[in-house]
Amino acid sequence: MSDQYEYLKRQYDLATHMERETKWSAQILLSSNRLKKVEFFCVSNLREDAEQKCKALYGVTDVRQLTRIWN
Repeated sequence: MSDQYEYLKRQYDLATHMERETKWSAQILLSSNRLKKVEFFCVSNLREDAEQKCKALYGVTDVRQLTRIWN
């Protein structure tokens, strides 16, 4: 029984770790040449992934001051 428990616990830990989202903030350059501060969540904690998600979410090409927000 303890082997099954350990297996299920490991699967749970892996599943919950994968679902955690990281909060990021950034300044984006709008088409009107104005900077706007935005905050968003990204499943990945990698900066490059967060930058791509920000560009996709807001439809911009210029992302500045991308910062991870720590809880």
